[in-house]
Amino acid sequence: MYNILVVEDDCNTNQVICEFLKDSGYTVTASFDGKAAIKHLLAVFLKRENSIALKAHQEQAKALCFPLLRDLMFHPPVKSFMTE
Repeated sequence: MYNILVVEDDCNTNQVICEFLKDSGYTVTASFDGKAAIKHLLAVFLKRENSIALKAHQEQAKALCFPLLRDLMFHPPVKSFMTE
């Protein structure tokens, strides 16, 4: 199954979304702001890199990862479907 990172600053909305996804069988991590989400994504990426014994290439991975995460932070690839 997929791991999903939910980024929503409203606590109640975040909780509802997370509970729905967990009930649907997904592994869910909650984040309440974009910076925390970026830190989480980076930590997961670096943990994966370490776990598959690529420490020698970790600096190269960081050099590739940081610009990608920066771009995602300032230019999200998914538009919201919610209307006000």
